[in-house]
Amino acid sequence: MEVVSDFPVLTPRSETELAEIIAKVRLHGNCTIRPAGAGHTEAAFVTQPARDKNVVVVNLANFVPPSSWDQRLDKTTGRLRISGGASILQVVSLTRPHGFLFETQTAGTFFSIGGIVANPSVHGSTFDKGRINEAVTAVRVMLANGTVREIHDSEEVKAWRGSLGLLGIITAVEIQLRRDMGVLLDYKETYYDDEKKPWNRENVIADVAETYTRFHSAEWFYNVYADMIQHVRVRYDAGVPFDPSATAASYAKELALYPNNDLVRTGGQMLLSSRLFFKLYWLVDSVTDGYFQRMLSELLMGGATSYVSEHWKENNRTRRDLFFVPASSLGTFKQLYCSIQCEADCVTDGTMFAIVNATRTWLRKQLVSPNAGFYQSMAFEWRIITARPGTQLLEHLEPGKWLGIEIITAHSVGHVPQSSSFLYDLEQIWLRNAPLKVRMHHGKASAFGYVANTGQVEPYANRAALDSMYTEDVKAAFKAKMNEYDPAGIFRGGDMMKQL
Repeated sequence: MEVVSDFPVLTPRSETELAEIIAKVRLHGNCTIRPAGAGHTEAAFVTQPARDKNVVVVNLANFVPPSSWDQRLDKTTGRLRISGGASILQVVSLTRPHGFLFETQTAGTFFSIGGIVANPSVHGSTFDKGRINEAVTAVRVMLANGTVREIHDSEEVKAWRGSLGLLGIITAVEIQLRRDMGVLLDYKETYYDDEKKPWNRENVIADVAETYTRFHSAEWFYNVYADMIQHVRVRYDAGVPFDPSATAASYAKELALYPNNDLVRTGGQMLLSSRLFFKLYWLVDSVTDGYFQRMLSELLMGGATSYVSEHWKENNRTRRDLFFVPASSLGTFKQLYCSIQCEADCVTDGTMFAIVNATRTWLRKQLVSPNAGFYQSMAFEWRIITARPGTQLLEHLEPGKWLGIEIITAHSVGHVPQSSSFLYDLEQIWLRNAPLKVRMHHGKASAFGYVANTGQVEPYANRAALDSMYTEDVKAAFKAKMNEYDPAGIFRGGDMMKQL
């Protein structure tokens, strides 16, 4: 997953070099500059080739901020200052051996810290915490005139959270971490069958509620072939000790795989053995239909289920940093992700069951159809997101609980139309069963993207669904900030411009 761009990608090493790039862009007079992270956000949010012309993309993988912002961890307060181009792997390798954790977390360490701050949809899965960028207490930025500003005021920091690079370049970040109180990573599998434990509203809500009430954070995965829910869950106060030296050694070994912070340039890459496996899978899948395609999909789903459980348990044995998807596991998959607004807590109010049950019903119908065209082959997962009021200016989620629901597919070139239709059908199921509003994820843009005449999923294709994402008040307030920080518009580009 390389940083994708139809334009040149520059990697400045200092504020001086970044200022020189901005000066040349301004001198050109008809050029814009856009930041890019590790490449996991949909590329159209960086640049939109159909509209954006004469664009320079900046990646901060090599960037080193001034010493006061460069890997400065206050071991008393738990506040960290670090480059916006640092990977999450670099952050945890610096902070975890000293007993600190993120307030909430993503699944993997392969994102850039600037990217998760600037993307308004990067969430986390801790029930009583907001999104990850809510923990940002200050930023150091470079503006359109090439000057540097340190922003500590909470209202101004709010404008930079989730700003998608439209105000300027976030060169360094100050983020509040939590002290480890003996975190425990727990794992549970719940199987359903008509005789011993039937799948029904009462049973499923009770099973999920047990995790929700006893733990502080969780993700749930469903395997349609086994009719099983995986509970990947966390207690922060379990009092379990960890070994700082072994933890540091584990990070050092992984960091050695990315000697020049390549993780932020490439976003991570599958191991050779995994790449060969998927090449073989896609080759066979491209010429297979019906029963054999279903058999292949079930095999891959079983592998994905085992992968989640083994890596979660391994993380609990070693680092216990809650990141369980290694960068070495990433490939090119299609993802459909929606945030569904809940009436209350998502669990006891029935929102989670309504959405998951409708999805399960449809997936199981697919399994018994010899001509379904496409079968689920990888993760179907969900988590609970808390959107707190007043945490970011460019806000697309109303305050309260949201169900973050996602499905990932592995497909061959021969089954692109079928997999795209598969994602579209699921999206329609989620829309029909959602009690309130549904929003897309800014990094996983298959949502609202099905194009009927091509039979494929294209980023942000459904304008009618996307145009309602932001209220007029939110758009007006953010446009005012854009005019304040970047009156010449040199940072304005990418698909977000259409939504504003």
